[in-house]
Amino acid sequence: MFELHDEAMRNQRTHTRFEQVRADAHVGDTVVTSDGVLGRVDSVIRSERPSPAYLVVAAGRLFRRRYPVIPWALVKNVDRSHRRIHLEGRRDRLGRLSESVPIVL
Repeated sequence: MFELHDEAMRNQRTHTRFEQVRADAHVGDTVVTSDGVLGRVDSVIRSERPSPAYLVVAAGRLFRRRYPVIPWALVKNVDRSHRRIHLEGRRDRLGRLSESVPIVL
């Protein structure tokens, strides 16, 4: 009986996470990592899928600003009420990602 309940709870969490990640991103949303704020969404790169493909984030201070391209697969949660996008990973590592979009042929 407990195994069935645990499996149902796991399926519910997976379904809830999938629904949250399907939410959309908007320019100006705050991007949060596991250890703090990375920056704000500068632009959203879309594909044929309903969710965005990449986020370009304005990270860092004014004179040391970078624009890393974050794959949508790293999005853990989208909080539309607070305009926050939560990512998997640490701020220092995500801030050093490439500033160019991968080319797919």
